[in-house]
Amino acid sequence: MDRTAGVYMLMPRHAASLGGFAGDPALGPLLADGVDAFVAAAAAERETGTCLSFAIEDRGRLVGLCRLGGIGGGAARAIGLWVAPGARGRGYATLAAGMLLDLAFRNLSLAEVRVRAADTATARVLARCGFAKQASGEHAITKVRWRDALDAPALGRLHPALKAILDAERAAGNEIAETSLGWPDAGSVFVRLRHPFRVAHAVPEGIRFAEPDDPHWWKAEYASESPRHIVAH
Repeated sequence: MDRTAGVYMLMPRHAASLGGFAGDPALGPLLADGVDAFVAAAAAERETGTCLSFAIEDRGRLVGLCRLGGIGGGAARAIGLWVAPGARGRGYATLAAGMLLDLAFRNLSLAEVRVRAADTATARVLARCGFAKQASGEHAITKVRWRDALDAPALGRLHPALKAILDAERAAGNEIAETSLGWPDAGSVFVRLRHPFRVAHAVPEGIRFAEPDDPHWWKAEYASESPRHIVAH
């Protein structure tokens, strides 16, 4: 899969392309009332906020559909994934599922996504995205589990003294807002907290505390010197 792929709100402009896949057994039943009716129904669901449907595109070409449904009460209870026959096996479903989770947890602030996989292929995609299969047969992922999976590469490399500071902050109710590797320097690890520091930390050896108070960056930081690892808010 090229990095040119993305997920876009399902719109009437996608109807003609969808019509070309009406014969696909996985999609055909959804289009039983016609492509235009399917797109209109998706728009109506979007207005209620209970289901959000998207087109998966690559270089402007429709390669699939995805949706996040059953939205309410702090959770989503359905994920739908369909990839066009000629585009399967290229990672589009995994890309789309990841973007749906980003929407669920970052934009909608849901606490959990809990779904039943429609088939084994979907179950494999969900597992790759961090879902855990439950005794009920459902696949579930919480916001905390999702965030931990995103942050694992950075936290695994974070300076031990900074990791201790971060752990104390999280125990005090603070949250990680973002992590990154290779910024601001090639060997850097960066962690930004959602809230101001909640614990009065003793500054460990090899770590400095500073308060740049820069509105474009962050207000305060604990950082190592080389390589430069930073925990900031």
